[in-house]
Amino acid sequence: MSSTSISKMSKMGIFIVALGAIFYGFEYFLRVSPAVMKDELFSSFSMNATMFGAFSAYYFYAYTPLQIFVGIVIDRVNLRYVLCFAVLCCAGGTMLIGYTDTFMYACLGRFLQGFGSAFAYVGALKLTVNWLPAERFATVASLATSIGFWGAAFGEISIGYVVEYIGWRDALTSFCLFGIVLTAFFWYFLKLNPKKYNKNSIDIHHHISWKEMFKQLFEAIKNARIWVAGILSCLIFLPTSVFASLWGVPYLQMLHGYDLHTASLASSSIFIGWALGAMIVGYVSDSIGSRVKVITMGSLVATILSLVLLYNANVPFMAVCFLFVLFGMASSCQVLTFAMARDICSPQIAGTAIAFVNTLAMLGGMIFQRGLGRIIDFCWSGHLDAQGARVYTLSDYQHAIVIIPVCLFLATLISITFRKKKR
Repeated sequence: MSSTSISKMSKMGIFIVALGAIFYGFEYFLRVSPAVMKDELFSSFSMNATMFGAFSAYYFYAYTPLQIFVGIVIDRVNLRYVLCFAVLCCAGGTMLIGYTDTFMYACLGRFLQGFGSAFAYVGALKLTVNWLPAERFATVASLATSIGFWGAAFGEISIGYVVEYIGWRDALTSFCLFGIVLTAFFWYFLKLNPKKYNKNSIDIHHHISWKEMFKQLFEAIKNARIWVAGILSCLIFLPTSVFASLWGVPYLQMLHGYDLHTASLASSSIFIGWALGAMIVGYVSDSIGSRVKVITMGSLVATILSLVLLYNANVPFMAVCFLFVLFGMASSCQVLTFAMARDICSPQIAGTAIAFVNTLAMLGGMIFQRGLGRIIDFCWSGHLDAQGARVYTLSDYQHAIVIIPVCLFLATLISITFRKKKR
């Protein structure tokens, strides 16, 4: 086989995997979009804080339970059909939100976004398995994780400008069109046979029956240490899924008096920190020979930084951005909970255990995106503006946002206890 043909094969594989990574970045882009369109959504659908949190959480109502099943679906169904259907769900949900005037239809659109997005990360990894050599898997998986968070950071920074320039409904239409174009790319290129481009690719997945899958799931659920990994994953990821993805922008506007773009830039710094941290925490944990020590240190540092960033209005803007980057890097220790699951259980149920941990990780967003809104409404003083919309105070937000440092501190305590019990 000539070096020229190998080069072509490699380029095609890289291109196909890049499409998968772009889809993962796109789904994160959609995930954080409500945070930057809060005022427009409040006005268009006559929302209060609870309704806003519920609207955003519909994404997780679809995304979270699907995490256990997406692996087996992707293994058993032609990946071309799965990914095209998934991207179209994202695009269709986005269009529905942009064109409806009814709150429940908007929630349905958000649900469709979450449904399609559930296949993005596993789909990207499956493309890596099919199109690139096995020795590239770990590197590409880390890069794909980083691309997802870069997509979130870019989304929070850019969406505000797009909404301001063309309006929020036209902005959603443009996002929908991007999804349709991405679907066309998947449909055209995934008809190719990856074996023609990479004969050395190895499919690490195994085709199993539903009965076998549920048997493996039950084995994972019986393992108390898997639950610990899942709870840690949920507690550490909750600030990202709840604050950075939704409530961070309005809270920073309230705390510091930032305009939308400044608050978006500050909040997006968390995702930049995640993108950087996700690429190094695995190396650090391997170097010191412990996942849990890194998790303890990361969650402790994140706890301290959250108290500084969430309750101190005197921190300069550049320092806020820098500290949020550090906060994201510290929080990225959450990715080690999946390595914990893999280390804890037998190889036969490792994939199922990781999927279960990921499901628990997503529960934070599913419950507390709406939960924080409900707390804010509970603390609301009853004031309305001239248009009849609710006026919330900084104190209302701060009563709700306390959940962030509390969860991170609980993660620190649980990880310390877990280390002691292992001894």
